[in-house]
Amino acid sequence: QSLEAELKMPQEPKSVKVKAEHTHNSKEFDVEFELIAGNKHVVDFEVECNKAADPSGKFKLSLPRYIDSHGVYDTKAGKGTGSFYINVLKTGRKIEGKGELTRTSSHIVGFGELLWDANKDPSKKVYVKTDTSCSGKSIDTKNILQVFEHKTEVNLKGTMDGPLLDGSLEGEAEVVLPSGRIVTAKVDRVFHLVSEDNKIEGTWELADYASRGAQPRKLTLKLAGKNINPRKVQFDGQVDLTYMTPNKEDLILHFVGKKVPQGEKWTIAGQGSVTGSMVKHPIHSKLNAEVTEQLLKGRMTDDGKFPSAHYDFELKAGDEIEVASNGKINQDQLNNDIEIKLPSDLAIKSVKWNM
Repeated sequence: QSLEAELKMPQEPKSVKVKAEHTHNSKEFDVEFELIAGNKHVVDFEVECNKAADPSGKFKLSLPRYIDSHGVYDTKAGKGTGSFYINVLKTGRKIEGKGELTRTSSHIVGFGELLWDANKDPSKKVYVKTDTSCSGKSIDTKNILQVFEHKTEVNLKGTMDGPLLDGSLEGEAEVVLPSGRIVTAKVDRVFHLVSEDNKIEGTWELADYASRGAQPRKLTLKLAGKNINPRKVQFDGQVDLTYMTPNKEDLILHFVGKKVPQGEKWTIAGQGSVTGSMVKHPIHSKLNAEVTEQLLKGRMTDDGKFPSAHYDFELKAGDEIEVASNGKINQDQLNNDIEIKLPSDLAIKSVKWNM
């Protein structure tokens, strides 16, 4: 398809011509456009694309006194290359770009580069590079992003077996920042959450290194759980959270808890602690309780009395503070004992309360 038109005028430019041509089929895609005022080209634009087994093409854009731009790309046997430039004629700026990409069934290697002022300051550039291998279950990718002189590396590798909520995932990631600081993340977990016999087990780690080879600042989370039912708020699991500084000081949060059915009642049990070299007074606590479904929902029995329940609770903070409490609910009777041991330098060293 083509179009040619001419407009004649009494003043300069005495004629304006438009030429356009378009070709589009299974083998090629071409577009040409020209705008001519008098004997001067105002717009000259052309795109050619070859749709063969190894595609190729080029483009041209010319706006005299403003922009002159050309580009080309080519592919051959899974490898593609391309480049372009844009001359901003009024400012003298030349923008250049180029790229290359090689792809097989399981491997991708490529780069792209954009120079913002190629003639005057080639350091003003954006550069991207990737080297990625992948299969049905695993990925290993190394990437670079550079903006001017600031270079960042992002590396990732991992293996996933099974669906997201019913399988395993193991992997690690590394980000190297322009300052030289390194941030890493690791995961090794197993989820089986689609059946009644469900479980969670895994370790997640986040580390921050001031430089390569330095001691890290590290945060580690470990989870283990089974018999998990969010609808019934049922669980049986353990959580460990550890924070470690570069000089090996640490803070450890530990919790073991369960809420599981026991006949017509619920057993609720838990142990928790806050320890580590950063904790002046380590904290330990323990809870055991047996309650009914009615009590958990805040309901009374049919005859208007409290559902039966009992609990035991202990708390220790260092060697000087201890709290012990136990209680029992039996229909209309409520029994509760609390004993508190306080530091020896206080006037009151202990408190007991019975109800």
